[in-house]
Amino acid sequence: MANRPRWSTLNLAALSAATAASRIPRMADLVPAAAGRDRLLGRVVGRDPSGAAEGRLLERAVVLERISGSGWDEIAPLLGAGGAHATELRWAGAERAFRSAEAFPVRRDPGGRPRRPDPEVLDDPDARARTLDGLTPSWAPRPSALLTIDDATWLAHEHEALALMRTTVERGDLADGVDPVEARLSYERRRLATLSWRLAQDDAGEDAGDLVRAVAEATAECVLLASSLARGRRVERDEPSALPADDASPVEVGTPAAAETDRAGSGG
Repeated sequence: MANRPRWSTLNLAALSAATAASRIPRMADLVPAAAGRDRLLGRVVGRDPSGAAEGRLLERAVVLERISGSGWDEIAPLLGAGGAHATELRWAGAERAFRSAEAFPVRRDPGGRPRRPDPEVLDDPDARARTLDGLTPSWAPRPSALLTIDDATWLAHEHEALALMRTTVERGDLADGVDPVEARLSYERRRLATLSWRLAQDDAGEDAGDLVRAVAEATAECVLLASSLARGRRVERDEPSALPADDASPVEVGTPAAAETDRAGSGG
């Protein structure tokens, strides 16, 4: 069996919630519930969260519950505030933001420099998981182990993420700071990783031919997009700063430089 990527939308959402819990002393014991997706939301609400940090944890718990498959009608009673529609209006934006950030984590400022991902666990999730392990007592289960998901779950969430990415790229509905070419490349790379893993499975069977063609197509797209991106960045790097034609440093009257300017202008 070929190795597959470890992370998908589901366990990244769990890692995000677990990291948020680890930073709040009275919520730190909820790290295993977050990492293992074990009734986290109800436990957070039961502790009457308040303040900015606990509010972030509550938001991440709601997002985790949604990505785990719960409907708004199931989440509303856990929150104890309003019905399904009101709950969706209140929290759907957080879910959309997380899914978008997970799909396209590279955001750039106007100067082209990458911004720090938000949530921060999207930047090297393996390191974040190791940090949680280091904070865990020796007798407790390791969060990194609880964050593991099986192949079928991983594949289902990858298909969901790829569908979102494809729709977003095709519509051009990208978040602020997401480069369109980078977004397409992110989609094709993720698609290629998923297709390659599926092709390597023993039960690929009669789908193998279709998978081979799809892998070849995604590989070609990745090469083209990566080349296009590299050319664009090389042009930006090599292009001299353009100045307006009449842009020159001011010259004081009576200085040697002014005299040189006057002579040049008079042809002398």
